[in-house]
Amino acid sequence: LKLDAGNPGGQYFWNTTSTSKTIIVSRPGTFSVTVNLNGCEAEDSVSVSYEAICVGLDELADFGGITVYPIPATENITIKLNDLRNVSDLSISMLDAAGKLVWESRNIQEDQISIDVSQIESGTYFMQFKSKEHAAQTRISIVH
Repeated sequence: LKLDAGNPGGQYFWNTTSTSKTIIVSRPGTFSVTVNLNGCEAEDSVSVSYEAICVGLDELADFGGITVYPIPATENITIKLNDLRNVSDLSISMLDAAGKLVWESRNIQEDQISIDVSQIESGTYFMQFKSKEHAAQTRISIVH
């Protein structure tokens, strides 16, 4: 989600420590900004919340034995692929709440994958699993 402080030409001070006119947020929370424009200062804030709605995707359990753990994750996420006999051209993507690609792997052949999430911002993300036969999604949390 993109938040815009407006007031072109001002100085911007977000509670995220950003000093740009706009910020991208990928987690729920309250975001505030102070804008200084020609010596006149004003502050505003907004609360961001969302509810994920998945349309047209299978449940992860229907995909064929995929397990994602631990949830919430702090340093690594492990993806265990239990039965890939009927799955071809498997790709896995991690997207933030705004839909931005954070991590991706294609043509997966291994039965277990470990993803280092220690440098990824805390928040809620979506793991998408796609093959020629199926598409599925699950929600994960990263907490530091």
